[in-house]
Amino acid sequence: MKKIKVAKLVIGLLFIALGVLINVEDGINYAFATDSINLSPRSELNGLTNTNIYKLIQDRYSDTISFPDFIRQIKSNPEIQDFIQELLTLLTQRYGIEIDSSIIEASLDQPELILDQLQFTTEQLNFFRKIAAELFLLASENSINEDLLPSMLKCEYQLPQLFDYNDIDATMIELPPSEPEQVIQDVYVGFKRDPKLPEEKLRANIIFGEVIERLSINLLTDETQKFTVVYNGISYQRLNEFINALLSSGHELSAFVRHYVAPFIPLYAKGPDAILHPVASTVFQRTGLTDESGKEAIFPLLHSEITFFIKPEPQIEGQAISASIQFYQGIPKMGFYGNGCIDIAAWVGETISDVFSPQEAVDALILAGYFTDINDSITKKQNLLFDGYAITGVCNDAVAVVHKAIRGESTSYPLFMDDEAVLPEINNRLSGTSELPDEQFDFRIYQIIRNAVETTPSDITLPDCANKRIIQSFPWQAGTEPFYSAVDARRILMDN
Repeated sequence: MKKIKVAKLVIGLLFIALGVLINVEDGINYAFATDSINLSPRSELNGLTNTNIYKLIQDRYSDTISFPDFIRQIKSNPEIQDFIQELLTLLTQRYGIEIDSSIIEASLDQPELILDQLQFTTEQLNFFRKIAAELFLLASENSINEDLLPSMLKCEYQLPQLFDYNDIDATMIELPPSEPEQVIQDVYVGFKRDPKLPEEKLRANIIFGEVIERLSINLLTDETQKFTVVYNGISYQRLNEFINALLSSGHELSAFVRHYVAPFIPLYAKGPDAILHPVASTVFQRTGLTDESGKEAIFPLLHSEITFFIKPEPQIEGQAISASIQFYQGIPKMGFYGNGCIDIAAWVGETISDVFSPQEAVDALILAGYFTDINDSITKKQNLLFDGYAITGVCNDAVAVVHKAIRGESTSYPLFMDDEAVLPEINNRLSGTSELPDEQFDFRIYQIIRNAVETTPSDITLPDCANKRIIQSFPWQAGTEPFYSAVDARRILMDN
């Protein structure tokens, strides 16, 4: 079989998955090393209290195409039909999985009925996380060559091992693509950079994010491999020392926690106007909270991040640095991403649930850096794919740990971190088995992180504080929700 573009593969597998989803007659059983879980067959879930969950409210997001309309638009495309048949043949020949193509075709005639099944309980979402974790572990154990992965799935640093901020203008930085990748006629998949952000600003953000991340993972790195940044003629290899230098020279650091719909499948399609439009593609989280009639509050899965801003004050001494970065655990890495690398469509919403003081912002950045280093060590020791994503945690988890350490609570939802995947590495450092460059400072930071990991709530066990966090992270103001189902969710959540 010829090489398949990843974006095209995503579209094909999406259609197959949707087609199979509505036709599963038996429960899905999956055994793990320590437990097992059963997902009820979809034929038994016809009693779901929410239907037509992807229906958009007219005129609120006029540039956005609904998920059902997107499926109608491309299901009849001969190119996608041929490709789905090619994938079905591959699944049969290579993996022994046989799926009747007529099932796919018949099911896709009813996109609302299919998509209504994409609402999952916390238990089911954790089940999918475990499957992803086991698949990533399997890939790691079989030494999957990351060089074969597309660039968006690889962590590739661009700065030299010794970077002088005086050379920033001459430093070559590859920017994210300006357009998503076309997979079939009028259909595009992939992240694109924010077109509203000037390229020079985006470059500054990417560079600052890489500097912060590489300083973070310096801590236990061999001296010959450490990253060095030179600022105002002085070399730095520790994150806290570099940040202190910026503050002393007249910079201010600020930060806030924000949430929006997780853009798992960044889909775009050309409408009749021949303009590229975002598709409101997501999956929904079931909360278990209902109104008096029994209708359940559901809303799209959310992404969390901490956004940091560094800016010079008027009395700056030496070189001025102005940049914005985001911290979270994603694919391909846990760490710091340049703000603007991903264009966020308006329909995904945004809420800022907490704003840090300048000192809290400094503390949060250092804690995020140390937590990145902890995760990096776990990843390298176990040769984990995608920096341990789904194994040590997901985007919300890393943010929640830092937020908990700063404020004593978290506003992220849902949370799935497996503490036992993270705590051994922290305990090893606290026990003295690792030589710490600044033992007193480092020890205090590790104690704070360990306490935050141990006390951050887990939605696997459905803590009592879940409802509060759901409301805090709800990404739309009243009257701006894109889905009718989100309007119902707000009402139900506020009444519970």
